[in-house]
Amino acid sequence: MLAMRGDSIARGGMELARVRWANLVAPGTPEAVGEWVREVLCATHEKGLMRSARCSDRTDSLDHAPRVTAPALILVGSEDRVNPPEVGRNLCGAIPGAVMEVQPGIGHLAKLEAPGATAARLLRHLFG
Repeated sequence: MLAMRGDSIARGGMELARVRWANLVAPGTPEAVGEWVREVLCATHEKGLMRSARCSDRTDSLDHAPRVTAPALILVGSEDRVNPPEVGRNLCGAIPGAVMEVQPGIGHLAKLEAPGATAARLLRHLFG
């Protein structure tokens, strides 16, 4: 995964934005959201993108999950291609007492793709 990202990152933020932005959002996401994602990727320095990718690839949340003691909500988009629902199910299974909810039609950026529904679900989890 890192090598694949490295190839597109090495060509700069513009290339990364052109090639990979769609992996972050679900098909049918409003164009304004897609445009914002592309702009953010274009504006991010390639060293920062690569460092972020390395950290992400080297960290396995499952190693730490069994130590989580707080009530946990695993909220994942049904169309998430970065951390698909199967990844969420594995994480949920590793955290004692965790619950998982799949947001239909949402990709990796739920807070941008469905901000109202995402915030409402988080508020219900936090405050009942």
